Amino acid sequence: MNQRTAMNNAKSQQGFILLELTVVFVVTALLLLPLLKLALESIGSTREQLTEAALETATDALIAYAATNKGCLPFAADSEGGLTSIHYQITPEQVLDDRTTRKTGFTIVSTRITIKMLGLFDADLVSFSQAVIDELPGQVRPLSLALQRLTVPTEESLKALREGTLIDFVGGEFVFEWNTLRPLVKKAEN
Repeated sequence: MNQRTAMNNAKSQQGFILLELTVVFVVTALLLLPLLKLALESIGSTREQLTEAALETATDALIAYAATNKGCLPFAADSEGGLTSIHYQITPEQVLDDRTTRKTGFTIVSTRITIKMLGLFDADLVSFSQAVIDELPGQVRPLSLALQRLTVPTEESLKALREGTLIDFVGGEFVFEWNTLRPLVKKAEN
């Protein structure tokens, strides 16, 4: 009888130890939950910060290049042509949520970007558009590239070009979607 009582007491103590461990794990998880939420939110803002930093860096580099090359943008300072003007428009990002992304733990963030360019040759506009596709991190999905002759080359325009005047012979508009992955932020259940 004493052995049975001792065994029952031992089982009760083991059960109590498991209960204590469970309580410790639950309390620890509750304490770490705000930290996890904060970490996931900071990941979401990292993409926005990287985008802003990339645009600032690119803008600064273009300004610095133009400042040291008679106001010309890259490739326009030499006699072989190039871009003479770049303007861009970035729409607010959209989160694309579907069953597949929920299963993987990531969601796709998409931003539509329109780049308007002016230049000497159409090949320069196409080359710049291809460089954007190749260099932007994530997936770049081209939607359209439209080129238009703005000025017909004449003797006078070619003479002005030889003298260093930049002339916009062609214009173009490159529209694309920029897609990246972001970890899925799960909402806490109440």
